[in-house]
Amino acid sequence: MPNGNSTNKKQGGYYKRANSEDVITLDDDLFGYFGDSLKWIPTFDPIKNKMMMGFNYYGNSIMNKESMTQFITVMTSWRDLFQAAPENINLQGPFFWIDEPASGQYEQLEYDKDVLINNLEQLILIGQKVKDQDYVIVYFGI
Repeated sequence: MPNGNSTNKKQGGYYKRANSEDVITLDDDLFGYFGDSLKWIPTFDPIKNKMMMGFNYYGNSIMNKESMTQFITVMTSWRDLFQAAPENINLQGPFFWIDEPASGQYEQLEYDKDVLINNLEQLILIGQKVKDQDYVIVYFGI
């Protein structure tokens, strides 16, 4: 998030300071499942050049150290909740239909508990790194 002296210059649609070692992917449906709680996190929309709450689902969102207290709290809360889950986590996903709404149903999302918790712990660690150092997290949307 630019603060007047931003050094995060776009190069070919990506940010110069990207570190490929710290790339984490999160399943889009799981991101949607977290939806409301992600709206509590302040982010910067580089296209509109303004702060917002939550993520630009179809575009980029940037989080800097000012975003990290909320981000770490939300990710830690989800991690702690999933620690109480069985080894195979089944969640209710989005509603979908093929021909008409009457034929619709909810998608069932399935996750391995250890993999999911590990991904959340990686997000928390990266969040702590951003909070402690001069980094940003860039969300690239879907």
